[in-house]
Amino acid sequence: MEIKTVVKEYLLSEASAESKELLEKDENVDILGGNILDSLGIVKFLAFVEEQFDVDLVDSNIELDDFSSLSRLCNLIEQKIES
Repeated sequence: MEIKTVVKEYLLSEASAESKELLEKDENVDILGGNILDSLGIVKFLAFVEEQFDVDLVDSNIELDDFSSLSRLCNLIEQKIES
């Protein structure tokens, strides 16, 4: 399954009804600013990504900008898979 599909399905499963609607309408919605994920949600998301894609994000230089859109999140994951 494509990274984007897996990540989007996860985000939709964790988001509130209002946040789901935002993400379904616009994949470029800010994941943090749109309240798709809160601080605990970020921790859970990172654990999910590490397990799902077998990458190590703990020692990564992750920035808030990486959560600015679904595309940015997927790019981060792709970079970790390739490295």
